[in-house]
Amino acid sequence: MLHLFSIVILTLTFIPSAFAASFWGDKTSQPVDTVPYMLRPGQFIWKGDAVPFVPTVVVVSLPEQKAYVYQ
Repeated sequence: MLHLFSIVILTLTFIPSAFAASFWGDKTSQPVDTVPYMLRPGQFIWKGDAVPFVPTVVVVSLPEQKAYVYQ
């Protein structure tokens, strides 16, 4: 089980987010001035320069069957 956890962490650590692609919902961001409550499921607003680069930590809880992402 620890081996699988290590693979997940290594995979998430070494795959640049630039290669990540959405597999559901819209493929492009809605305009920045869109009011968030007007978004339909699968739509998003991307403000890539809103947060400076900081480390990302992913915590996977097997008992809860959840992954938590902190930045």
